[in-house]
Amino acid sequence: MNPHGHGWLVAIDSDGSVFPNMPAKYEAMRDTIIEHFGLAPVAGAAADAIRFVNLESRLRGSHRFIGLIRMSEFLRARPEPAAAGVDVPRFDSLRRYLDAGGSRSNDGLAAAAAETGDPELARVVAWTRDLSARLAKSPHIPPVAAAVRAMTVMRDRADLVVISQAPAEQLHREWSGAGIEGLVRRIAGSEAGTKAQQVRAAMAETGVPSAQTFVVGDAPGDYAAARETGAGFFPILPGREEASWSRLLDEAWPRCLAGGFDGSYAGSLVDEFLRALPESPPWTPLRD
Repeated sequence: MNPHGHGWLVAIDSDGSVFPNMPAKYEAMRDTIIEHFGLAPVAGAAADAIRFVNLESRLRGSHRFIGLIRMSEFLRARPEPAAAGVDVPRFDSLRRYLDAGGSRSNDGLAAAAAETGDPELARVVAWTRDLSARLAKSPHIPPVAAAVRAMTVMRDRADLVVISQAPAEQLHREWSGAGIEGLVRRIAGSEAGTKAQQVRAAMAETGVPSAQTFVVGDAPGDYAAARETGAGFFPILPGREEASWSRLLDEAWPRCLAGGFDGSYAGSLVDEFLRALPESPPWTPLRD
């Protein structure tokens, strides 16, 4: 039983969904990766790989550590690094750390780097802290107006929660700075685990079942969290944020309340979403 009397739970991604800040975050990601990992001689190719991972592919919305590893894979598949004599880091230590269940927070990685003395982890710590510092100083980007309208309406019938792989401190700063933190019940960042774990925690807290839960997001990771938890999914299409939120409010939300947010309608939304985000970059296939 939901103690608040709300029949629905809506788990909402922040970056790229409520806040159209992905291009600005890509720029900070691009600049810090090139600087910290010695990629200036292949800056153009590196920027292509970073852009693909962070904006243009099904990796969009991945945690920054995962994105760093995949960027390396895609960049090493291109001819420019070998031609320029640039050794692109493989991030094997970071991969092992994540595979072992290591914390995805900056502090967790810093503790592991200090404990192991691993120079690669220390290098990644320096990068991720610099990235966080630059993002904290970045200009304020207001939320999508239609997102605010939709959340204002939905909160009367649903518990709204934020799910994200961004640090919680950044999320609270952005939501409070925009004056919209009061629209949501809770804000979960990367410290709270994967998005699926965050959705499950919200279900447990509110008592809302998966059949009356759906995830709103702009990245395949949001869709994966919905599938893993048995929730529905409504996509925010990259570059079409305003229209997507308006569609949610005017079309999908009434369907939810009427019991029609499933079947062919939900499937058509997912198909449209996945068509917009390719899996592979438009260059040489990956080498082993």
